[in-house]
Amino acid sequence: MVKRPENFRFRIKYSRRPIQESKFQKGRTVEVTNGDEGYKGAWFVATIVDLIGKNRFLIEYKDLTTDDGTQLLKEETDAQYIRPCPPKIRNEGSFKQFQEVDAWYNDGWWEGVVLKVLNSSECYVSFIHNDVFKFEISKLRPHQDWLDGKWVISSKNSGELAMKFGDVMSKAKNLGGNKLIVKLHRSSELAKKPDDVTSKAKKTRSQYVLPFCKGAKVEVRSDEEGYEGAWYTAIVFDSLPNGKYLVEYLTLKADDLTEQLKEEADASDIRPYPPEINHCHHFALHERVDAWYNEGWWVGQVSGILRGFKYRVYFWHTKEELEFGHCRLRPHQEWIDGRWVIASLV
Repeated sequence: MVKRPENFRFRIKYSRRPIQESKFQKGRTVEVTNGDEGYKGAWFVATIVDLIGKNRFLIEYKDLTTDDGTQLLKEETDAQYIRPCPPKIRNEGSFKQFQEVDAWYNDGWWEGVVLKVLNSSECYVSFIHNDVFKFEISKLRPHQDWLDGKWVISSKNSGELAMKFGDVMSKAKNLGGNKLIVKLHRSSELAKKPDDVTSKAKKTRSQYVLPFCKGAKVEVRSDEEGYEGAWYTAIVFDSLPNGKYLVEYLTLKADDLTEQLKEEADASDIRPYPPEINHCHHFALHERVDAWYNEGWWVGQVSGILRGFKYRVYFWHTKEELEFGHCRLRPHQEWIDGRWVIASLV
């Protein structure tokens, strides 16, 4: 047993202050993030419901609901993912180009940077995941960082912005024409008109072509026979004068296996990288899914539910049925009319 030092009582008194400051009182309104890659830079408003353990809390989100949409979502989270709500700052005049902001999007505040101010009421904002959306000024707030227990208004230089949001200069230059708003539809939204969304996902191919920036993470559709329905993750390596892009695949190698495969791809065969969706519950029978197979995401349909979070998936393009674990599937999303739409059932 370790012997307590003589000044043990003094040490307890000295260490209590930072521990106390890191905790939040029951009933307090806070903002919560998580460590998931698809939600990097996103903060959601919540209320502290209860203290679970040392620096761990039960929270209830203000704008997020359970899968069935009947009640507000509750979950446990660590103090490191919680911060106080930032103070409101009056933004004198309009936002400025390359100003760091938070945008109200998908029921939360997402960190972004203004690429271009259109007018007194709208501007383009780029996010950490390279997506560029158009927002009303009323949906933005100046970004503040919670540092050492204080709120600090962000004032990053161009190099720091590039490290966080990519090549913002090139993105701003490439903006032109009508930019599209990408929105992830939640299951509660789809439940209102499931037939309309499903039929649209079946029959409609996106006619929207986005100008992709160099370095953007995308998915590329294969047009080779036997690979229909497969999407491969890639990075836009360069834009070509013929309206195509040179892409470098993240999971595919060149024939000599010495480097990643690069090839030209039509803009119509490229789509933004879909937002990641946490899917902790079972997939449903006949639900459309993407299955990770042969280094890509293949569109299929759940044809059987097995024990141990395993499924049989049927691929109508190749007329094959294969078995997959839960972690190798993701909810299927369609890029339709410039939006991500979840088509749950076919």
